[in-house]
Amino acid sequence: MFTKEHYDLPSIATCNVALDTLPPAEEFYYFDKDGFEINLAEIKYYKAMGYGSHLNPVLNHICWQDPWLTLQPEYQDKFLMDHCMLLVKTDFTGDAREQIKEASKTIPYAQVLLQAKAKWGYDIALDSIDDNGNIFEVLHIEVDDYDFPRFSKKLAEVEDQILNTDWDKAAKQIIEAKPEWEKLSGYAQNDWKAQNILGWSAAEYTEKAVA
Repeated sequence: MFTKEHYDLPSIATCNVALDTLPPAEEFYYFDKDGFEINLAEIKYYKAMGYGSHLNPVLNHICWQDPWLTLQPEYQDKFLMDHCMLLVKTDFTGDAREQIKEASKTIPYAQVLLQAKAKWGYDIALDSIDDNGNIFEVLHIEVDDYDFPRFSKKLAEVEDQILNTDWDKAAKQIIEAKPEWEKLSGYAQNDWKAQNILGWSAAEYTEKAVA
């Protein structure tokens, strides 16, 4: 049902190259302290490191996000892949860190980049289409981790679960059990589905992006 895309995540996620020109103060604003989005200053540091090809605008968000699993054509009449990606957030070291440290003397908010924590994540949201043409979410899970080897292990485990699940059966079970989850709050619905399909206690295990 799914095709696993080729990916090569870095085991060390950092920006260590200084920019030729320091970004203006306003480009340091809007640092994402929870997720993986990057502000205008971060974009420039990521591109200086050669990470520009990874800055794909999935969900209209700019961050390091690579394709993970794609839905095979023969299943697209019954399922929709809302999004499915692997994510990376870097810290700042070396010359980049020294440049930002100097900038923070006159641009106070630049300090937040010095507190950035490297992390890796995955995010998948799979929808299904019922017999009446209505779309409903079958599964939506997100996982972050600061430790790359541990994240890689989690990723391999969830890939095995996803690739070996009978999604026709899972979608049917979800729609038949609609009275049990439809009145739950948004995240509680995600938790209910993750528990019933994957055996997870929660659908999201996320980490802060700043120390």
